[in-house]
Amino acid sequence: MTLVPTSYDVPTGLETDRFRLRPLRTSDALTHYDALMTNVSHLQGAYFRTPDWPAHDLSYSDNHVHVAWHDKERDLKKSFAFVVMSTNGSGYLGNVYVDPCDKSGIDAAVTMWVRESELATGLDAALYDDVRAWIAADWPFQTVAYPERDYTLDEWNELPTKAGPFVPPDAVIPEEFDSDRFRLESLSTAHTARDYDAVMSSVDHLRDCYWNALGWPTNELSFHQDFIDLSWHTNERALRRSFAFAVLTVDSSVQTGCLYIDPCLNPRIDATATMWVRESELATGLDAALYDDVRAWIAADWPFQTVAYPEREYTFDEWSAIVDQR
Repeated sequence: MTLVPTSYDVPTGLETDRFRLRPLRTSDALTHYDALMTNVSHLQGAYFRTPDWPAHDLSYSDNHVHVAWHDKERDLKKSFAFVVMSTNGSGYLGNVYVDPCDKSGIDAAVTMWVRESELATGLDAALYDDVRAWIAADWPFQTVAYPERDYTLDEWNELPTKAGPFVPPDAVIPEEFDSDRFRLESLSTAHTARDYDAVMSSVDHLRDCYWNALGWPTNELSFHQDFIDLSWHTNERALRRSFAFAVLTVDSSVQTGCLYIDPCLNPRIDATATMWVRESELATGLDAALYDDVRAWIAADWPFQTVAYPEREYTFDEWSAIVDQR
């Protein structure tokens, strides 16, 4: 589900006499990492909801994946991260995050931080005031929360929540699955080369797999764009919001497809499972074997009561009607 309407033209930034905001992109990974790691203790004290972030041992590669996830989230209109820059664009001073909120009656949550060295300059207060006015004026929200600014931790925790999480907090989520025809592994950036090869070998076929509704993949999809996609899937698993798996040969040498387990917009359905195999595998029977084995695996090992397989069990019109029943 998107945070803003799909037709909404998301603001690309804000300029004031103290700072500039622009979207956080994957190309910012190095400067973002420097800003985080030079302010670890300060940042751990700034976010009462995530007091261990950023970790002292955060690696650049993990940060790269996280920044790429923000990049993809913006493209999907699910959340929005901005870099706080100096007015001349030369200094990375902090970040602003516009996220969905799990509290009832609140459309979005906005958090922000600046480098510890900027606290004495008054930038933090100016950022808060200007961002709050900008969100009120230019964004399509009725109610916005500023958790670390407007609430104590106890007050925030006492607010009623919306629907429960996709999977229970104590549920053990499988990382892999083996059969005599294929192997499933949690999809991550380690699969980028194999995933890109699988996707680009079957572009037209994959568009047909998804009712041609997503426009994915394009013929122009780059290796870098695929890395961003896999970074998004990697972080989604960490957040337990959705789960993607690489379908591999038994020896893991070649990727032959993907499996995606996602929440459903219809509250009567716990999850949806979609999957694909390379066009070259259709004649081998792998697609049917994958569907049968995945269906049995999800029924046996996943914490869902109702699971839908949209492209397998429904026509496009039937599925659209189900999704609209909210």
